[in-house]
Amino acid sequence: YDVEVIIRIGTCGALDKDMEILDTVVLEGSFTESNYPIMLNRDYDTHTALATKRINDLIEETAREEKIQCKKGYGLCNEVFDVYLTDEQFQDMLNHIPKSLNVKVTEMEAFALFYIAQMLNREAACIVTVVDVKSEKDKIITSEEREKRLDNMIKLALNTSLKL
Repeated sequence: YDVEVIIRIGTCGALDKDMEILDTVVLEGSFTESNYPIMLNRDYDTHTALATKRINDLIEETAREEKIQCKKGYGLCNEVFDVYLTDEQFQDMLNHIPKSLNVKVTEMEAFALFYIAQMLNREAACIVTVVDVKSEKDKIITSEEREKRLDNMIKLALNTSLKL
């Protein structure tokens, strides 16, 4: 579709103990163990893809102007919703994340967007909102809250896109 810049918005689960329900997070990059780069490019070595710094800088500038608090970090791009994993499966997944990465959340799409953007010399960013905390099973928002409480992320993406 000849897209030059994409800003994904969506929901995520919190991995970092400093994350709270409804926190807005700007992903700096994404880590995955999926076979996506293998299937697309026979790329057996890539497990991390980065967001475009220029777009993230614009998002942060917009957040300051709009007085929207954002956290930054990497996402773990997983193929299974965290809430469906047993504690043992969840811990095994976490054990594969390189300690050097600042992984704060888990979601399901950012790696592919960042990887394709890099491959095609395009720009990509991802803003997510925390809707569950796996380590605290009672911390999850309802469907109604998902419909009504994700405004910061949406406003941030739309107002940033006006600057592009």
